[in-house]
Formats: sequence, structure tokens, C-alpha cells
Amino acid sequence: MREVFAQTIRDPRFSIADGTFEKSANVPDGWADVVFGATAFHWTRDYVAAVKELNRVLKPDGVVIFIWQLEDRDTDGWAKDMWELGDVYQHQTGNYKTHFMDWPFHDVFNTDEYKQHFKAPEKEHIDYYSEGTDDIVIARFKTWSKIASLEPQKQSEVAQQLKDVLTSRADTKQWLDKEKGTFKVPMHTPVITIRRVSQ
Repeated sequence: MREVFAQTIRDPRFSIADGTFEKSANVPDGWADVVFGATAFHWTRDYVAAVKELNRVLKPDGVVIFIWQLEDRDTDGWAKDMWELGDVYQHQTGNYKTHFMDWPFHDVFNTDEYKQHFKAPEKEHIDYYSEGTDDIVIARFKTWSKIASLEPQKQSEVAQQLKDVLTSRADTKQWLDKEKGTFKVPMHTPVITIRRVSQ
């Protein structure tokens, strides 16, 4: 993702540096107005350390906004079938939770470290749709962690299974332009906003 960003964003106001939620790269204390995390915070290895670092880099009235790009698994049709196909492999990770609200990172909001520095998280979902084609949906599906880690031949087999789903469940697609093969991809995007406690 960073490579694509570097290739497409040409603006002197942007820069890229190595870093993690637990240790940012040369960011001064109290520097940031807002920190965005897009489909990323659940990969954090040490949530308490991440909370400390977020508190360090934020200004006194700073805000953190986490978002996750997720297809809506509660729609009846091809998207639900895609999730069911993906779940077969995602469950092999051993700690996979199907529902977003059950993902382990939510536990950080109950820690003393979090409560010391931040107010209660504000949680919402934004429902919308993006424009997709079979190829776009399959390419995105192949980025799912467990699908991406499959051996190439197995990944191709699973991608073909999804292609079969998209073909057999074409009647559930909401077409934008059937001739061009574009249809609505239902999205259910969780957004979590956290604000610093006044100090």
C-alpha cells in the first residue's frame, strides 16, 4: 500500500517513513492534530504500547480515527457467499473472530492505560457501496490475510471458487452497468474515533 501511495501521491506536504503504532518514526511529542489508521490497528502487536505512543504524538485536543474497509457480510447474495468462502480459510489462523466487534483489539479500550489518556471510543458504521467488477472483487479478496498467505496454486484455486460464486450469484448483483460488468459492492465500514482526555 505504501508503494502505491508513493507512486501516486506527488505532493511536497506528504512524506513517508518507517514506523508502527507502537513506535512512530521521528514524530515529535504533541505534533499531530489527528492520526488516521485505515484497516490497520487490529494488526498492532502491543495495544498498550500503541496507546502510549498515540498519546505522545497527539496535541492536547488531538483525535485518532480508525476505519476498516469491509464488505457488508449481512447482505443476502454474492457478498455473503464471499465471506463464507473466506471464513473457511480465515478460521485457520486460530484466532479469527467472524464479527468485527469480537476482534481482540477492542480489549484495549478497557485497559487502565487507555482510560488514563483517552475518552470512551465513539463507534459507528458507514454503509455505502463502491463500484466493482469481478476482477476488482477477486483482487481485493486475495488481499485478505489468510488468502494472501496461501500457496500460489491454492490461492488461484480459491480465487476461481470466488469467480464461480460471482458467476452463479450474478442475479444478486446490483448492476451499475451490466455491459461493462460494473456493480455495487456493499460496504459496511466501522469507524472508531478516540479523543484525548484533557490534561
